[in-house]
Amino acid sequence: MCNKFIYKNSGIYTITNKINGHRYIGQSKNIYQRINSHKNLLRNHRHIYKNGQPSLLQKAWDKYGEENFEFKVLQFCSVTELNKNEQYWIDLYNTNRANGGMGYNLNNGGAGRKHNYSTVNGKIVVNNGSIQKFIYPNELTKYEENGYVHGILEKNKQKMINNREILYGENHPAWNKPWTQEHRDRIMEGVKKAQKEGKYNWKRKKQSEETKKKRIDTLKSKPVNKNSLKALEKIAKNKRKSVVQLDMDLNYIATYSGVNKASEITGASASGICQCCKGAFL
Repeated sequence: MCNKFIYKNSGIYTITNKINGHRYIGQSKNIYQRINSHKNLLRNHRHIYKNGQPSLLQKAWDKYGEENFEFKVLQFCSVTELNKNEQYWIDLYNTNRANGGMGYNLNNGGAGRKHNYSTVNGKIVVNNGSIQKFIYPNELTKYEENGYVHGILEKNKQKMINNREILYGENHPAWNKPWTQEHRDRIMEGVKKAQKEGKYNWKRKKQSEETKKKRIDTLKSKPVNKNSLKALEKIAKNKRKSVVQLDMDLNYIATYSGVNKASEITGASASGICQCCKGAFL
């Protein structure tokens, strides 16, 4: 399924471990591109979390090998339905490790990933019913073997709810009490006082036309470092690779100095040429 026939299609995909059946489920506006990105990251041992630690999927990939993983499309859908459908498939296959599932996801997917309070600064929260700890995702398996589960202690969760109600709910002293004119006047007095003392910039002064002209003239008068330009040109030349054009019978047609030149002459998109050179359509 991971070929040119799914190119630029949006939907839900899965990466399945053939040995134990564990899955990673994700969504993308371009499934083909996203799956290839997963493969490249996993093959180069760069499928990591924001804190630099290897992901659960990367650890499983390293343990079982590439040949024991299968990439498939679960469902094609519109971009507006991605969040809802991703949540559905994660719940169906129970792949969320945060809820005790057997998979490689750490949240319920969809919009819920933005509000996961059991994940803080790249670490996840685990507890054994009495003790709560912050650990890196790659340590989750070890703690699960010792009776820990992913999540916040119930008593701590209740404290967070109570604090939130005090800060934002009806228990807040200023709940449903609009500012009076007296409050507004006092605030403005404080602002004006700070402004007079030079502690507060009420309005940023606009640059005069004369100042703008001086800045532009100064930039223009700065000498260009020719050595830097030569170095950049040399780097660009070294990065550029020749592109060979063949027909459907693999007969030689032409050679171009780079992808952009090939795109300019043939009329094909540069991104399409890059994908073809990487073997995406083979």
